[in-house]
Amino acid sequence: MTKTKHFLLAVISVIMSVLMCLMPVFSKTAFADESPQVYEKLYYFSDNPNCVQRFNGYINACLQEYDLSIDDITSHNTAKQLVNLSSYDQESLRVFLIANYSGQDMDLGNSFIIFELTQIKVTPQIALLLTDLFQYNKENNNCKIMFISGTDEAYLGDYYDENGDYHELDAFLDYVDIHINVDVFFDFFINVLYYAGGNGGVQLQNAQKILENCTFIFDYSFYSDPSTENLKYNFVISQIYDYMLWCYIDDINQDSTFFPSSMRDVFNRYNVNLLFYIGEGEYYDAVGGCVLDVTSTDDFEQLQDMLRTTSIHAVGTSWLGYAQVNEFFQTTTTLATNCGVTGFNKYFYNPDALTINFSVYQAGSLLYALDSILQQIITDFITGEDLSGYDNISSGRCQITYKPIIFGQNGWMYDIGRNGSWYPSDDNGISDDENNEDDEKSYSALNLLPW
Repeated sequence: MTKTKHFLLAVISVIMSVLMCLMPVFSKTAFADESPQVYEKLYYFSDNPNCVQRFNGYINACLQEYDLSIDDITSHNTAKQLVNLSSYDQESLRVFLIANYSGQDMDLGNSFIIFELTQIKVTPQIALLLTDLFQYNKENNNCKIMFISGTDEAYLGDYYDENGDYHELDAFLDYVDIHINVDVFFDFFINVLYYAGGNGGVQLQNAQKILENCTFIFDYSFYSDPSTENLKYNFVISQIYDYMLWCYIDDINQDSTFFPSSMRDVFNRYNVNLLFYIGEGEYYDAVGGCVLDVTSTDDFEQLQDMLRTTSIHAVGTSWLGYAQVNEFFQTTTTLATNCGVTGFNKYFYNPDALTINFSVYQAGSLLYALDSILQQIITDFITGEDLSGYDNISSGRCQITYKPIIFGQNGWMYDIGRNGSWYPSDDNGISDDENNEDDEKSYSALNLLPW
């Protein structure tokens, strides 16, 4: 028994020695994922005019809390770097990104990346460059990425480049940890359609799915030659068309005599007109494909027939300044009066806080309050706090999408299309049966019709 006991103790001792030797290996493999990643740099790309003050202020304070070393901001290799984009426009930003952050220059190392574009709208070319930059640094460096945007995801749809290659313009959001969107325009525009459907003052639970017998008149800021790429012009058409499909997909499918060959066929079926003011008393009729001059007798009669038989919804913005939007509302009011129309709805998207002398449904901008919104989010982002509590847009492509809009009880705008409240943003709430791609009148097929 004594020898056996000694033998067992010896065996146990050997086993324990082996286990002790293997413990470091086990600890690295089994628990490696539980250790938080340590970031060595921070890059802050920003087109905000106040980005220098923000960078030297609370972003710097966050880095000190994170215990990231603080260096000068002039060198590409320092622990923190501000990339000031406030003097750039869309084209110069595109050129800058190609020259400095593409190809072999896109490696940003083990870093926090905060990329802010609240002044510059994201074009297809910029979106594709962001996809390359974010994808590389997420997959190769596991960078932690925040994107702060003034462009709603509704603008970032399907896109075919000059070579005919297909792209999803919002694909860069797949590599972003949190997307903060401060664009109010999409919410503003969906509310315009809601009111045009006769739902003004109607709570969502009692609203109707209607959009017919109406004329939308847009100011010059929405217009360019339709043969060229224009995000605002295309956005207007695509959003109204999507809204109409959501309202009438069943009606279209049930009509065995209606087989639309273009989007215009759907607009004509429900008598929805699109006019774009192009100055000097002229309006471009997008559905009719012609310019109408109020000083021409024939054109005026066509406008008169159009405006007398529909509800009118004039939409202006502050994007081109006071003189332009004031001329638009003044000219359109005069036209309506001359056509015998006594009143119509006016909507004004006013991120520049202009004062105009018209009674309008108005929406502004979140940019004035951006610093108060961002400070806590950036602090949580850098210090490793849970960001999931910020997610309030269920349809956002990024896993965490935050739009800091608070809808008051007495405002004219409703919380439409967020978290599936009334007008869903994902596939517009079209069911799988309605979205059968084999059906020439399915949602998918109708959505691919040419203009």
